[in-house]
Amino acid sequence: MKSFKSIRKTITEASDEYTGFSRRRIGPLDGDNSMDFNQNLAQLNPSEIDRMNTYLGALSAKPYLDPNQAFREVHSKLSITGLHFDVDWKDDLRRSGERVYPISLFGGSFGSDGKTYGTSSDDNVERRLGHKLGLLISSQPTSSGMTNLRAEIVPM
Repeated sequence: MKSFKSIRKTITEASDEYTGFSRRRIGPLDGDNSMDFNQNLAQLNPSEIDRMNTYLGALSAKPYLDPNQAFREVHSKLSITGLHFDVDWKDDLRRSGERVYPISLFGGSFGSDGKTYGTSSDDNVERRLGHKLGLLISSQPTSSGMTNLRAEIVPM
């Protein structure tokens, strides 16, 4: 009978041959994160936005007793990737409705525009993609007192 270590080594060697290049290790020593090492979510390519929408799609997998706490987790996870949006934390997500929060990358930029003595501000998204992005949150209370959430990054 083979040990788990030998099976794991066989799988790792097979994946190295398949990709054709050696990869650096990310994560724990026994982890195999070969697909994640070259992802920079702050680049805002369509594939990175799809990955973030996949994470946000996991929100709709279950209803929440406190949807506001789930939304706080989304806010903190997206801020790790550099995406920022201003939230009125007094807004209660237990009420039904859709909300759109404009997204900025790294909080946007502010400063001299270089042409006049005025200042300019930018969300750092529109000049990369050609359009603005927003976080669409829709909430729907259920009859059991729970709330279904759906979140998605959408073009604005």
